[in-house]
Amino acid sequence: LVIAAAMQALKSRGRINTPPRHRCMFLIDEFGSIGHIADIPRDIALMRGFGLDFTLVVQGLDQLKDHYGDAKGTILNKGEMNCAIASHIFQYLEAQGMSTHFIKQVSPNEMQVVAVKILPIEVVVRNIAAGSICKRLGLEQGQPLKKPLVEFFYKNDDLGDPLITDAHVAMLDLATPEQVDQLKQLALDINQHLQTFFDRCNLLLVDFKVEIGVDATGRLLLADEISPDTCRLWDKAIADPTARIMDKDRFRQDLGNIAEAYQEVMKRVLDVIA
Repeated sequence: LVIAAAMQALKSRGRINTPPRHRCMFLIDEFGSIGHIADIPRDIALMRGFGLDFTLVVQGLDQLKDHYGDAKGTILNKGEMNCAIASHIFQYLEAQGMSTHFIKQVSPNEMQVVAVKILPIEVVVRNIAAGSICKRLGLEQGQPLKKPLVEFFYKNDDLGDPLITDAHVAMLDLATPEQVDQLKQLALDINQHLQTFFDRCNLLLVDFKVEIGVDATGRLLLADEISPDTCRLWDKAIADPTARIMDKDRFRQDLGNIAEAYQEVMKRVLDVIA
């Protein structure tokens, strides 16, 4: 109860848009003996954006398996896998001429980045219909789109991150008209490079979301991360619509084998970079 209350209090404070002066480590001793905490697999990844890192002390991994099933892998090493994937993809995008906040990876689960102010706009690029757009527009899951679609969502947890138009962006003063144009072009350029990259990984880039920050000079930089947490990725060699999923939808849809899918994505990314 105390742990859940602490997580809720931190989430209600809101996401930190600039790196905090001091990070906090949440040390949970005898974690495996506490029992099941419903949101812990998600919060371990989510709370990094709130300035909090988890350190879990367990005596036997079988305890985690008993309490969390296949989500055990998410708890143990998803952060490290995402960090490795994102670090290598940022370096690839930089080599293609894209500007990112990435400087270097400094540890298995940490990267050094340029300080930016994150725009309160989540930018989504869709190549194939999946997820929320199918519910909103009645599209068939897996239907290829005629051309990439760029969507904006207002980053506001209390409102559920609603879909917004350019007019909404202007009304809410979320970005300048020039920045809106830059966001759209930046998103399409990133999409083109990522499609090429993931094709080499034998993965289909269905859609992805990015966060864009403004640095001290006013430049727009790709920020946050590029990983299976932010991309829908389907294995091109698998036809089964469930088995081909290699991203966070395995967690959302309770498909299991989450860690194995992320591990495979990481392996392919590292193989291509090498």
